[in-house]
Amino acid sequence: MEPDIPKRTKAFIELFPSIGLSSWIGNSAAVLTRCWRGFLVGVKHRRELSRLADLDDHMLADIGLTRSDLYVAYCEPLWRDPTSILERRISDRRTAFELSAQHRVRLDLM
Repeated sequence: MEPDIPKRTKAFIELFPSIGLSSWIGNSAAVLTRCWRGFLVGVKHRRELSRLADLDDHMLADIGLTRSDLYVAYCEPLWRDPTSILERRISDRRTAFELSAQHRVRLDLM
């Protein structure tokens, strides 16, 4: 027995050719899938964030984080990925450290 889904889909597209309903449905499904996937990734990363919160302060310092970094990332809305906040704070701290090291070298040369 042959499935009749292609026949039904073709008939549906032929009924509504001028409004492009099939592309609208496909685009809407793609947007909803991306949003849903982003939400699930955010939930997964929040679970990992709670595992980071279980570490002590010395272990967090080894990876370049503080408790306040975790708190700020956890306070983000659910649709935002908290790892982007943590990455930004780590890179800002690393940049500040490198600049202060360069400044110290300049002072030592004077």
